[in-house]
Amino acid sequence: MSAFAPESFDLSSLPCVPLSDKGKLPHFAGIYFALSSQGRVLYIGRSIDIRERLRGHHRLPLLEALEGVRIAWLKESDSLALQRIETILIKYFNPPLNKIPSYLKEEDTENLIKYLNLNERIHKSNVIPINKLSSPQLDRTNEQVNEIQTENKLYSPFEYESPLLSEFKQLTLEQAKRSDRLESEIADLRLLLQEQMQAHRQLTEAFVEQTKLISELLRTQAETNSRLAEVTIEQAQTISKLSRTLEETCDKNETGA
Repeated sequence: MSAFAPESFDLSSLPCVPLSDKGKLPHFAGIYFALSSQGRVLYIGRSIDIRERLRGHHRLPLLEALEGVRIAWLKESDSLALQRIETILIKYFNPPLNKIPSYLKEEDTENLIKYLNLNERIHKSNVIPINKLSSPQLDRTNEQVNEIQTENKLYSPFEYESPLLSEFKQLTLEQAKRSDRLESEIADLRLLLQEQMQAHRQLTEAFVEQTKLISELLRTQAETNSRLAEVTIEQAQTISKLSRTLEETCDKNETGA
C-alpha cells in the first residue's frame, strides 16, 4: 500500500458538483469533500456510496443553509485505504465541520453559520496558505509539515481565538444559560401541572363517591316510597273491607227490625 502524501494532493483537480446537484454524485466508494464558495474544505467524509451518503447526511441541513457549497470526490475502492486517506486528509485540512465545538449544539444551524463565518474570517486573516510554503518544505513528512505549521503560526481555526470569537462564545454560553433557566421553568410548570392533575383526580374521585352516595340515597328513597305505597294500598283494602262489613251489618239490622 503506497503512502498517501496530502502535501501533493491537488484538491482543485477533483470532479465536483454544486450541492444542489447532489443527485449527480457518483454511486461508488470514495472520499467526499464539502467545499465553501471560497474553496475552503468544510467537511471531509468517506462512504461506499457517495451519492446515498449525501442524501441523508447529518450535516446536509447546515450545508444547504450556506451559499455556494460544492461537493468534490476522490474515488477509492480499497476500504482500508479509504479510512486511512480520510484520516490523513482530515488532519491535514482540519475541516471545521468535522468537529463542532462542544459549546455549540448540532441542531443550532443559525449559530453554526455565524460560527463558520467567524471561522472563515479568522482563517483568512491568520492562516498562511499551504501553496506559499517552499518546495523543500512540502517534501517533508506529515510530522515535519505540522512542525512547519507551528513555526509559521498556522493556527487551526479552533485553536486561534479572536476577540470576535470570544464574544461569540460568550453569547453562546449566555444563550445556553438562558436555555437552562427555561428548562428549569418548564420543569417547575410540569411539576405544577402534575399537582393540579393530582388535585383534579382527587376531586373527580370525591365527585364519584358523592354520586354513588346520592344514587344510594335515591334508591333507598325509592324503596321507601314503594313500601309506603304498598302499605297505603293495604290500608285502603282494609278500609274497603271494613266499609263492606259495616254496610252488611247495617242491612241485617234494618231487616231484623
